[in-house]
Amino acid sequence: MESEGGDAAYISHAHSDHASYGKKAEKIICSEETAVLIGSSKERLNLENAKLLDAGHMLGSTQLSAQVEGGKFVYTGDFKLEAGITTKGAEMPKECDYLLIEGTYGEPGAVFPKREEVFAQMQKWVMQNKEKTIVFGAYETGKAQEMIGFLNKYCGVAPVVSKKIDDVCKIYGKFGVKLERVRAGTHEAEEMCMGGGFTAVLPVREANEGLCRKLSGVYGKEALCALATGWGYKRSFSAGKVFCLSDHADFNGIIEYVNGANPKKIYCTHGNEKTLARELRARGFDAAPLVKKEEGGVQTTLEMAPKGVAVQCSAQCGQR
Repeated sequence: MESEGGDAAYISHAHSDHASYGKKAEKIICSEETAVLIGSSKERLNLENAKLLDAGHMLGSTQLSAQVEGGKFVYTGDFKLEAGITTKGAEMPKECDYLLIEGTYGEPGAVFPKREEVFAQMQKWVMQNKEKTIVFGAYETGKAQEMIGFLNKYCGVAPVVSKKIDDVCKIYGKFGVKLERVRAGTHEAEEMCMGGGFTAVLPVREANEGLCRKLSGVYGKEALCALATGWGYKRSFSAGKVFCLSDHADFNGIIEYVNGANPKKIYCTHGNEKTLARELRARGFDAAPLVKKEEGGVQTTLEMAPKGVAVQCSAQCGQR
């Protein structure tokens, strides 16, 4: 949610498509974890008429719940109801009047297996291929740490990780999330790679069949690549193996959340917003897609005035 006319912006979590909205603001509204992850030294506001709720998406991810003119407003940000290895599940708000909800997987076909089922599938695959080189591709902040946590807990493996992923893991550690891994480029990492089969977690853009061929040639072991993403339910990827694991709520999770919040008015944003709004209307809710102005969508402005500080947050669609 970006600052528009005010001097502060709400940042739901540390992914760049959300955190970038805070660059122009003088002050930010976010969790301590998010502020550290994005490297911000800006003043963090504590609002008298608003509070932050766990969102379950990644370390420090939050929802915004605020009392505004006309009732209670909740913005979910990216959220997930199921608990993960590195996060709790999202906190379900008690009834609200206005709900701004993300719709990344807001279409009926976007239904995921239970998280524990996917962990079991990944564990079986890793153990079956433990003598080979295994590379998991993951976004460097959030998903990579969840994958490292999975490998630690379910496979007893401390993977080799890129320098950026390791830097983020250090921040996770400062907030009590301990992750065992080996930083790429170190003597320990080189020994692991030369000693036989090893497992790595690397940026998603690097995990592909081309990398696997290079690793096989260098280390003399067959190399396998895998991704863990919610988009596994419908898309194909260059990685050899895809597991349907997401840090977002699936369609059923979104519907469960809306039923629990029971809002009077719903705005849908961040992907599949038109489909989600239509599905919610079919279930008896007053819902509308929140899309860019040039696409003919609606725009909502939330005004809050804590201790004389005017804050206007305009919610728009960002990159997914």
